[in-house]
Amino acid sequence: MERVAAQEAEWGIMDVLLSRPSVKAIFVGHNHGLDWCCPHKKLWLCYARLTGYGGYGTWPKGARIIDITEQPFSIKSWIRMEQGDIHSEVVISS
Repeated sequence: MERVAAQEAEWGIMDVLLSRPSVKAIFVGHNHGLDWCCPHKKLWLCYARLTGYGGYGTWPKGARIIDITEQPFSIKSWIRMEQGDIHSEVVISS
């Protein structure tokens, strides 16, 4: 529902993160209308969705949940909407 607005001045951080084998995913939440996850090289990039009542846009509110399990290692994520329903569940690493 909204364009990705990457800031070119911050692209250097992607090279740093890609060089770290322990980094599996990056979660951001500035663009209120975005709530997707997608693979980028060896990382997952995930947007968190509009969560609060301030800011811009009239998108339905929800929050990205991140479930990290240490043994065995796994990362799962999904969106829980304000009304309680769940969507966009992904297994990021296992």
